[in-house]
Amino acid sequence: MLRLIYFPMLLLIILVSQGSVAKSEENGRSTCLLQDPQNQCGDFCLSKINPIIELVPETNSKLERIHGEQQSIQMKLLAVQSKLEISMQSKLDAQLLAVQKKLEDQNTALFKSFEERFETKVEAQLKELQNKAENQLMALANQLSALQKTLFETLSTINSKIIPPKFELIGSRHFYIENNIVQSWDKAAETCRAMGGYLAAFKTQEELAAIMPKLDSLSWYWTGIKHLKEDGTFISTASGKPATIFRWKKGEPNNSGACVELDKWGMRDIRCSFGRYFICQLDNET
Repeated sequence: MLRLIYFPMLLLIILVSQGSVAKSEENGRSTCLLQDPQNQCGDFCLSKINPIIELVPETNSKLERIHGEQQSIQMKLLAVQSKLEISMQSKLDAQLLAVQKKLEDQNTALFKSFEERFETKVEAQLKELQNKAENQLMALANQLSALQKTLFETLSTINSKIIPPKFELIGSRHFYIENNIVQSWDKAAETCRAMGGYLAAFKTQEELAAIMPKLDSLSWYWTGIKHLKEDGTFISTASGKPATIFRWKKGEPNNSGACVELDKWGMRDIRCSFGRYFICQLDNET
């Protein structure tokens, strides 16, 4: 490349020199005309061009240095371009990741919000259905209770009108006096229940006085009156209420047992395991 620059410069210098000579001639100055330019111009031209030729290596060195600097600058530009591309790509990637994360967060928030609203709505509906079901069950339970009460009252009315066999009216209530089978107190209570009644307690002294003459004079009969160990109270096992009507024999009760028996002349307490006849009552009011 430097040789191509050198030859045009040399030709330019020659042409300029010739033009200068011709111009001097025109101005009337003293001019040396060459009779044999081919031979006479060699030393003269070389003496004029030599300083210029001597500058060519320095010029070439400068051009090479400039070329090297251009290559260095170009390499730096390429490095800067590469760094910029990497930086821009990193920034773009970071921005894309940020946008992607933002979209994912928005989607997550929307899904969570929808899920919460859906769960709240479902829970409200389930709660409403549960309340309705509970109200319906309560209404049915009330209806069933009312029906049971009505049925119980009806059965009580029917039972009060239907007197089981062997029960007789004594005073204002119905009783059965067993004079053939001897049983323990517990067995006698079971027998009365099987007949539709309970071991008897007494409502009034008049009622007791009406029953006692019907008893065998040599026999004892179980009543439904029993002694509680906790506080010493005698209760009617038919009603669960404290017994109020007694006719104790002399020296009784003497804590001989928890059960109360009756004969033609009075009452005493005795062990419940003994075998006795028994008296049943139809109702459980007393």
